[in-house]
Amino acid sequence: MNELEQLLGCNYPWATNRAQQALQIKAAVEANQITKEQATELLQDLINTDQLDKEATDFSVKTQLVNAVTNLISILSNVTSIPGVHI
Repeated sequence: MNELEQLLGCNYPWATNRAQQALQIKAAVEANQITKEQATELLQDLINTDQLDKEATDFSVKTQLVNAVTNLISILSNVTSIPGVHI
């Protein structure tokens, strides 16, 4: 999640907002507020939108965001739900 936290400090609101949303989704899974499946859908929506293509002004930052969110999706799909265990 370090990649997402790094994006919080970048100068691109489109990246900062999506990184913040991804971290909030991760926290919601950890708090058992949403399922892994719901989280996966929400995370995919963050990176699979035409809006991202329109807003992304820096290709390397966009790539970093997409990779970080994709990594989080992968982690979620491989973790079994264990209360008290943080992703």
